[in-house]
Parts: sequence; C-alpha cells; structure tokens
Amino acid sequence: LVRLDKNRKYKKGDFEDFHHATAAIGYCDLFLTETSLQHLVNMPDFACKRIYGTTVLADETEVIECLRSLE
Repeated sequence: LVRLDKNRKYKKGDFEDFHHATAAIGYCDLFLTETSLQHLVNMPDFACKRIYGTTVLADETEVIECLRSLE
C-alpha cells in the first residue's frame, strides 16, 4: 500500500505501525491510529471496512463521537 500511495514518504516507525495494524484490524471493530495510516488502510486495495467490518479513525472529533455512540 505504501508503494501505491505515491505521495507517502516512508518514515521511521512505519514498519512497526504496519505490523500493529495488520495484527489488530482483523480482530477489532474500531481501530484508532494516525491520519497517514488511516488513509492507507482505507484505500480500496486494502478495504478493511468492507473485508473486516473494522472502522479506522484518526480524527479526534470522529473518535469522540464514535465512543459516545457506544454509551
């Protein structure tokens, strides 16, 4: 996915983030991360929402709204 996103620059720590995401997304209903990783996992080639039903959020406002909806 990093190679598909031509504007993304690989950064130190990305490899660990990718491992964390791939290990967790298939088992979680909600995955919270930073914006750049959210963008990658929501790309059509990965489609975690369609395949796993996992919602991936990075925006603080969206996270708070989502958590409040669980009450």
